[in-house]
Amino acid sequence: MDELALYNSILNFVNQIIPKNTSLPKYKFIYEGFLGVFISTTLIITEIVRAISDVEDFKATYKRIDRNLNQYSIIELQNKASLNNFKELTKDDIIAIDLGDITKPHAEKMENIGKVADGSDGHKIKNGYWLLGSAAININSQEKTPLPLWLEIFSTHEISHKSENSKIISLLDKISFVHGNKNFDERPTVVIDRGGDRGVLLKHFIQINIPFVIRLCSRHLTEVETGEIIKIGKREIERDFLPYEATIKRIENTNKTEKFEFRFDYKKVNVTALKTKNEFFLITVWRKNSKKPIELMTNKLIQNNDDAIKIIISYLSRWCVEELYKYLKGNGLEKVRALNYFAIKNLIALCFLCSVFIARKIRFDQEFITVIRRSIQVLKKHSRDLFNWLSQGGKACSALLKKIVRRAKFIHKRINFFAQLK
Repeated sequence: MDELALYNSILNFVNQIIPKNTSLPKYKFIYEGFLGVFISTTLIITEIVRAISDVEDFKATYKRIDRNLNQYSIIELQNKASLNNFKELTKDDIIAIDLGDITKPHAEKMENIGKVADGSDGHKIKNGYWLLGSAAININSQEKTPLPLWLEIFSTHEISHKSENSKIISLLDKISFVHGNKNFDERPTVVIDRGGDRGVLLKHFIQINIPFVIRLCSRHLTEVETGEIIKIGKREIERDFLPYEATIKRIENTNKTEKFEFRFDYKKVNVTALKTKNEFFLITVWRKNSKKPIELMTNKLIQNNDDAIKIIISYLSRWCVEELYKYLKGNGLEKVRALNYFAIKNLIALCFLCSVFIARKIRFDQEFITVIRRSIQVLKKHSRDLFNWLSQGGKACSALLKKIVRRAKFIHKRINFFAQLK
């Protein structure tokens, strides 16, 4: 793959997601936005403009991009791409849902700025915005590149904001809408880390009947067979008393094998506080050399050890959503300086669509993998240091597109170029 082939791929991707009746100014804005984010690998508006303009027309380009960010919405394009990705999922896919944050400690005048718990700094309370992200991965496939599914920014200061739970429930409803006509065993599995065991979320899972795996934080369960009350987070467990043991060997995209040795147990339970007859399975997992066990709950049927191990693998695969956040923050997500909340949403939507493009290129274009490895060699890094395909794919796109911008100088001819496209 050369730079021209990548450029054409981006053009085709933009044409696929943009409606045919889109106005020329909006089309130009979206295309330039894509190109600017790819080349600059940042969401800072001045850097995006600098990537697609020369010194002579920097000021005019900046005014146009800044004006269009506050005028045209990219959210509907993001939703369209998300819906297409949701439709592709199968029963072997897991959908990892996780909350993130954008911290802006010194920002005071940004619209709808609120308070968030900074997960990368001991959950200290800072100014910022919340993120709700989701990505998917097939646990039975050798392809471990996460497919971005959803990204949403929200603030507790928004007039329309209700609660964090309502945001998660809205996302679950979208999954149910796409896969609700399938049998339970044919639907993808939703995986949520601690906090997903809230009563309102559990009730909604029961209502929409979607397979889930949740890491328990604090919950009272009733063992079905004995009637014993199990106090999650407070009971004493001895690792050696767990009856089963297993080792999972995971081959990463870096061709590095990671071992996960653990002991585990599983039992059928009811959620005491829900006061329903719905039965779940509690899985207690204790990794070798870990200080505490991980306690998971699922509504999927567990008949033997292999079924339990599949649930454990599903939970461990939730790292895919962390790759999405790493790519976003690697693009300067927390350095965004736009004061307008609408513009911030547009920038995040642009970055999300860029991640979708990269994920699709990696999944369906093996030649692009070669380009990524070559870019790593240029950076004087060994291929085994490749740990995040989305981030490295973004760097490869940036390197290639910089070449074509310098060589062809097509930015100066963009008006005629877009006129020919339309």
